[in-house]
Formats: sequence, structure tokens, C-alpha cells
Amino acid sequence: MLKFLSFSLFLFTVSANADEFEIASRMADSGADALALSYLESHAPAKPDEKWKNLELALLSKSGKYEKALDVANQLPFSQKTADIAISAAFSRSKPAIARDWLARLIWNGNLPKAGLRQARGSVIRTYVMEKDGKDAYYAMLRFDQDYHPLSKTEAHEFVSGLSSLGMAKDAIPWLVFLDENDEAKIGAELENGLISPDEAVSKANGNPEILLQAGKLKQDPSLEIEAEEALLSAGKISADALWKRYLDNAISYSNKYALLQGDYGSWPDAIAKIPDPYARRSLLAYLSEKDPKASVLLVGSLEDEPKVAAALLKAGKAGNASTLLQYLKEEKALDAKKANLVIRIAEGLKKDEEKTVLSALLAAAPTASKQSIMMKLGKCSENPEEAAAWYFQAFLLSPKPDEISRQAKLDLISSLREAGFFDDAKALEK
Repeated sequence: MLKFLSFSLFLFTVSANADEFEIASRMADSGADALALSYLESHAPAKPDEKWKNLELALLSKSGKYEKALDVANQLPFSQKTADIAISAAFSRSKPAIARDWLARLIWNGNLPKAGLRQARGSVIRTYVMEKDGKDAYYAMLRFDQDYHPLSKTEAHEFVSGLSSLGMAKDAIPWLVFLDENDEAKIGAELENGLISPDEAVSKANGNPEILLQAGKLKQDPSLEIEAEEALLSAGKISADALWKRYLDNAISYSNKYALLQGDYGSWPDAIAKIPDPYARRSLLAYLSEKDPKASVLLVGSLEDEPKVAAALLKAGKAGNASTLLQYLKEEKALDAKKANLVIRIAEGLKKDEEKTVLSALLAAAPTASKQSIMMKLGKCSENPEEAAAWYFQAFLLSPKPDEISRQAKLDLISSLREAGFFDDAKALEK
């Protein structure tokens, strides 16, 4: 409300003779950054002056339009403010070489205070790490340490984590003394250098998935690796493909460990259900899902406590497809509510036409308690508003008394009727 009032006030206070730059500046001062940028771009003179480009640069940076911000920054005379924006934009766009060029100009021409110079030199080191240039990164770190010894904890953490990410954990040893015992970079470097055991690293890791993955590889513990990669996928740090590959790569060794016979896949679901290790179960179910349609549903069910992992696998099409689901429904014929909901979750990751086919087949096999949800989803899948209205009407009828689902079904029904041109029907339902 306050933002709206301030913008309204701006409209009344701008002079009738204000030029385009003043209008754009007032827009920006009122918090209407997107409007100000749009106005600047549509009213730009043939040769914008420096103050025009400075305002444009600031708005581009605030709007996250970093590529164009870098272009505009190159058109301006050097200043610390321009350099700061350009450096931030370059890092945001993962362009370390461009960031380093601006940092060099800032270091030599910026008249920086001691603290600012120290920060800029630290940022230069960061660019080398981003480029995976271990040699230049390491020598820059040595010079930095010589000039600014002792390092802060933040600086030491960046040095150790940077070198470790480049496979140079041994070179990071001198800086471990500046870090706390529970610092994740220190634990990882100590583990890589054999200064602590994998089990010690796990006990110190506090669930950090990068350390768990590192320890799992050193221990040759596939379950620990899977645990780590599920957490990494949940955090958005790896792809569903990477986790799926991890599942499949370990499935054969798990099948041997638990005496599951290749080819006798019909016996696997019952045997897998008895395995105490959840990561082994998921690895085997992923492998089995390509051979037995039941396994896709079982795999999604095993991930009920990890919805982000399940969602990522479903979105990537890794946990079932239309043909396996249809075969599963054909074999099962009657499902309880839990299994029906699992099929719904898998179907949501399919293309619209495939989702509609699966849900239509599921409707016949699902219990009454699940039918309303299926009908609502069938309505969402229907591109024809008349067909959608029919599904929403049936879902509405299934509610014995008004509840949230029935209210939503009624709203969707009315909307579909209007879209179909049945305005009298929609009005009748609104009463």
C-alpha cells in the first residue's frame, strides 16, 4: 500500500516540464524499477549521456539483466561504482575472466582502502578457482597469505574449499589451522589427505552431503554414496540423471549381496521389501522398474519421506512411464488409496495426453476415496472445456457435504462452463 501511495505521489509531483531522465529517475526513486528501466529503454536518445547510462546500469543490475549490464558498463568511464556492478554481474553470469579484468582495473585505478584491496584480491583468487586454474589460484593464495597473514576464517575456508574442489587438497594443509574443527572445508580436506578416517568424517559432517559422498567413495560404501546423492538432488545440486545412474550402477552388486536371481524378477519385489537398507531397496527398485511395472510405484512409495527427490525423479521421467503404469493397472485391477495416490504422483510427471490416459485407466481401479481427486486432475488435463466441466461436475457430486475439494470443483466447473460458452449454466451454479 505504501509503495502504491509513493508511486501515486510521484505521478502528482513530477513537473509538467520534466525531461525523460527526470521521469525515469522519479520512477526508480518510487520503487518502480521495472517501469523505470522500460521507460529508459523506450525513450533513450541517440547518444545517451553518462548520467543516463549510470541509471540504466543500476536498474539493469537490480533487475538481474547482467549481460546487458556488462555491455553498458563497458560504455562508461571507469569508476569504483561501475566496477563493483560489473564485477558482480560477471560473477553472476559465471564469467570469471571478465570479472578479473574489472578487478584488475579496480585494484590499479580504484584508490581502494586496505580492506577493499584485500577483498578485491580475494575475488581475483575466486576467478581462478572458477576457471579451474589451480596453478594460478595457488600462487595467488600464497602471495595473499604473505601480504595478509594471518588469514581470516572466511579467507581460509575459501582457500581450502577452492583447492579441494580442484583436486589440490594437499596444498591446502597449511591453512587448515585457521579453521574450526567442524568447518566443512577442513573436514573434507582432512579426509582427502588421510588425516582423519571416513568414519570420523561422517561423524563430524553433521549430514553434509558432499562430505558423505566423499567418505562413501573412500569407504566404497554405495549406500552412503546414494544417501549423499539423494540429499544433493533434494538440494538441487545434482541432476535426477546423476542419482538414477548411481542407483543403476550399484544395483547388480546389491542383487548379488542379497541373493536376488537375475531373470527371476517376479520374486524381487517381495525380497526387496525385506531388505533393511533403504538405499539398497531404492537402487534395486530403480533397476527393476525398467523390467517390472510394479517397481515404479514401489520406488515412488519408498521415497514418501523424501518428496523433493521423488518429485525430481518423476519430473525427469525416471520413475515410471505411461506404458508401465497402464500395465501395472491392468495387473493390479483394484488398488487401495495409498497405491492410487502413488500412481497419481507418477502420472503428474507425464505429458498431458499420457497423464490423461493413465488417470482414465486408474479411475476404474481406484477406491472411492481417490476418485474425486482423479476426476479433478482429469478436468485439469482436458483441453476441451465441455469435457473438463463434465469431470468437475462428477467430482462435485462425489462430496456428500461441502468441503474444500467440492468448493474448488464448483469453481472450476463454473469457469469451464463459461469457457465453453454455457453462461446460463454458470449463472445457475453461482446462485
